[in-house]
Amino acid sequence: TGPMPSQLRGQLVKDRDSGTYPMPHRPEDLFAVGVTDNGNQLFWITTPAAEPDSWTITVNEADGHVWYTHDGDLTSFLLALLSGVEHPTVFPRDILSHGAFFTPAPSADADSPPTSSPSGAITNTSAIREWARTQGYDVPDRGRIPAPIIQAWEQSH
Repeated sequence: TGPMPSQLRGQLVKDRDSGTYPMPHRPEDLFAVGVTDNGNQLFWITTPAAEPDSWTITVNEADGHVWYTHDGDLTSFLLALLSGVEHPTVFPRDILSHGAFFTPAPSADADSPPTSSPSGAITNTSAIREWARTQGYDVPDRGRIPAPIIQAWEQSH
């Protein structure tokens, strides 16, 4: 939600119009629904516009060159991906090596939003970052905390 879907669509239009990258779908038909920590972007293909239950999913490679289209909805895409039935070439081979988990977007009023770790526990990202730095880990100030750091934090707590 917010400005990100339209910003991404605007960038896709710019890339298409400049001939930067070939695209299998019209940018106007794409609506961003997610992004991976690797930089892949997931989109609903919003055609036909009046039938959202029939929208399928497409994912672009982190650098925008390669696209993968799943002939199904978001739920079937995630099920196929997480169960290992499908492995889109736009994702790294070891995508599931650290386990699958979901990190919700921060709420607008949270200084330090909680995150869901691979074990499913809710954690405070500020606390993890502070602990990781005291342990000598190189952890980013913002964005996703790498799963091995979260796992090490969980083991120590």
